[in-house]
Amino acid sequence: MASVEEFYTDIGELEIFGAFDLDEALMLLEDYEVLAVLAETREIMELQTPAVDAYNVLMDAFRNEYGEIIYPDNYAGAFVEHDTLVIQLTDTSAEVWAFYTNLLAHVAPISYKQVDFSMNQLVTFGEMFVDAIDDSDARIVSFGVDTLNNVYSITLYQNCSESAQLADSFNETRRFLPMPVAIDMCMPAEVSMLWGGNEIRNARQVPFSIGLTGTRPGTGAPALITAGHAFVGLQTGTQVFSGGQPIGTLQAFRVGHHFGGSPTPGQAGDWAVIGLNPTGAALMTNQLRNGFRVQGHSASVPVNTRVMGTGHRTIHWEGNVLGNRNVRIYDRNVYQFTMWAQTSVTPTFRESVGGDSGGTIFRESGGIAIFVGIHTAASVNNATGVTVSWYFCPLANFSSHFSPRITAP
Repeated sequence: MASVEEFYTDIGELEIFGAFDLDEALMLLEDYEVLAVLAETREIMELQTPAVDAYNVLMDAFRNEYGEIIYPDNYAGAFVEHDTLVIQLTDTSAEVWAFYTNLLAHVAPISYKQVDFSMNQLVTFGEMFVDAIDDSDARIVSFGVDTLNNVYSITLYQNCSESAQLADSFNETRRFLPMPVAIDMCMPAEVSMLWGGNEIRNARQVPFSIGLTGTRPGTGAPALITAGHAFVGLQTGTQVFSGGQPIGTLQAFRVGHHFGGSPTPGQAGDWAVIGLNPTGAALMTNQLRNGFRVQGHSASVPVNTRVMGTGHRTIHWEGNVLGNRNVRIYDRNVYQFTMWAQTSVTPTFRESVGGDSGGTIFRESGGIAIFVGIHTAASVNNATGVTVSWYFCPLANFSSHFSPRITAP
């Protein structure tokens, strides 16, 4: 986080496609509670950095020549515990330990935990259940591997009677027949409440957020990354505006099954790349609204990693990573679609609100901000109004289309 002196020095650089809200930023500096939480979060992030780095080494080792991650049959996920990367395995023989130890021991402290089901088994078994539920009248909200509990987790829409009946029947059966699948109930994730951000607009004049500026890989052309759900139903070439002025055009996007601009096969998430015209390119910066400057990036983060977000409406929120989820959106303003491979986060302090979609998600390490993805959606308990979880699209999902603008430390 920038010091007070640095904060005032950088004020002139903080404007990007909209006015910088100085009053709100100063309120943050004066808010003791926020600063106390930030101090604790910094300590946690600094402690976790070697484990997060080790996790990315592990994912790179699993990646094939086409960029796809292929899990070994003994691998069952990984999570951060204090400063240690805990690797879950179905086989903890000396030979298996030696493979992972030789790969990662020089990067960070590692430990092992034996579990019953591998990642490949969980995905195969879980997707069979998802297909079967799709053939029923129950409505799925999200699904994916729950690493910490070594199960495939499926959540159903709690206001649907068919979902409730299916969940009750399944959970009764599970009492007598253990299986690697868990079914719970919740309200669906929403994206319409999250429109906004440092205000830019599409051709329908729907406001949405800026994630970060950068370049297109291969060409080096100036671009920005943002949430893709604002472009469902629109075509590539659609103009994007700031203050009524065109600043670029939509070049590529994906929101689950909806896409444009020939995204790489197999890539998923909720993202859009806007190619910037000269007006937009003149405003490029790696400065974030809360005073951080992005100086690094990480393609993915393991379970339990602390991450932070910043957007137009909420200058700071944070949470702990739960894992990847395939999230289904039921939005009458658009139509049902699936946001594949969203990283799910449990809030630990403050929550994102309407206007934060597309905002920057990052970690802090060594006093610098490390870009990890863009904010996409949230699940809210309608009875209490409290955010149960929020989601972001990791950089790994769009790295072949966008390179974040960073400044070396």
